[in-house]
Amino acid sequence: MTSMMKPAEHMIEWLYEKPLKKCSLKEVIEGIIIISRIANIFETINYSDNGSYYVLNITHNLKFKGSQLYILFYEDLFTSYGARVESEISETGLYIKICKKNE
Repeated sequence: MTSMMKPAEHMIEWLYEKPLKKCSLKEVIEGIIIISRIANIFETINYSDNGSYYVLNITHNLKFKGSQLYILFYEDLFTSYGARVESEISETGLYIKICKKNE
């Protein structure tokens, strides 16, 4: 791990024992879910595959500031991966649309 590695990247690379860019987008999303469930920080976390994009849904009791913090955390991870995201937040949750790379 280099000192420039971001925490979210490090978590995914640790989980899969390979560089972030070698992971599939599905692995990155499932890695977020696995780590979040182990840490027990959200009320719910799941995703759906909607063809050309995935949707990651998270509910929590961390208020709006918590949503702001986690949306930055996850948007940064997906940007590092190379995926484009569109996000919405509320007092109780995050909604992240992750566009698949052209495959």
